[in-house]
Amino acid sequence: MNKKIIDLIRRIYKRTLKKTIYRRILRSFPRILRVNLMMFALEYSPENVFLASGNRHKLPRKNEKIRKTNNVLDDLVIIDDGGFHADEVNLIMRGKSFDFERSNIQENGYLLNGTIPKDYSQHGENAKNYRDERVLRTFNFPSMYVGSNFRDARIYIENDVPIIFINRYIYIDGELIDYDDPYFMREVKKYCSNRKDSFYIQVYHKSKCSTIRPGSGIAAALTLAKLAKKLNIFGWDFYMESSPKFLNHKQALNSLHVEEWDKATGRHFEMALMQWLYASRLKELDHVDIHGYLNDVSYHPKLISKIGRVYYKS
Repeated sequence: MNKKIIDLIRRIYKRTLKKTIYRRILRSFPRILRVNLMMFALEYSPENVFLASGNRHKLPRKNEKIRKTNNVLDDLVIIDDGGFHADEVNLIMRGKSFDFERSNIQENGYLLNGTIPKDYSQHGENAKNYRDERVLRTFNFPSMYVGSNFRDARIYIENDVPIIFINRYIYIDGELIDYDDPYFMREVKKYCSNRKDSFYIQVYHKSKCSTIRPGSGIAAALTLAKLAKKLNIFGWDFYMESSPKFLNHKQALNSLHVEEWDKATGRHFEMALMQWLYASRLKELDHVDIHGYLNDVSYHPKLISKIGRVYYKS
């Protein structure tokens, strides 16, 4: 057969058929098998973890990774800070490690995703009631409510409480866009503009990956670390039941996958990677203190280094 024809067939296979076959095989994999593939890749070839991640929550491809700088805050760009600045912020996440009585917080309280399931008093919050009807969470001190999702923001507006809404722009086909519902964004923006105690902030992560999953926690932590002189983060556990400092390397790796939460969200492992990475880097900053189980991810520098290779250029 003519050499040019053979070369043409090889190129077609490499660019189309090979990718199609590969994608069809991966799509047929059960989620648990996919997670195990990602864990295996993280241990032995971190740069290629993205190959096993699903399309809806695809981790950054090689051309979507960003260059690591000495300051983690460089990873996030603030388009518009909405006029918000603060001397001190006590950001309260939903982790079980947070004990209100022991925290002695009396002011500057900022509640991240400050809602709870309606049956919280009976069952607490768990993977089964994660998507159930929710109500406003309150404490015995003045609080600002922080978040970046529709569900919670609607509850904040209905209860007429002060909010910081962080609207996360993403890259799609190389273009930075506001991916959220424009009608609802107008509603939130109007609510914030009509109150002196509420702020509408627009940000984006530098990665060109449109399916990167920082979640409300990382978005809030990075944003507030840039806009506050002092940031204290409480209850940053990301569904861990205890500190990772008590785990060996293999146990720490396995802790990135909490099966019940992965079933509930379909993306727990991918989000856990970012939680560990940014908790480890934010605690390096002099003006940031973390009070939660993720404060102890620094006990696993080898694992953190591997996670970094998932997101940063080598």
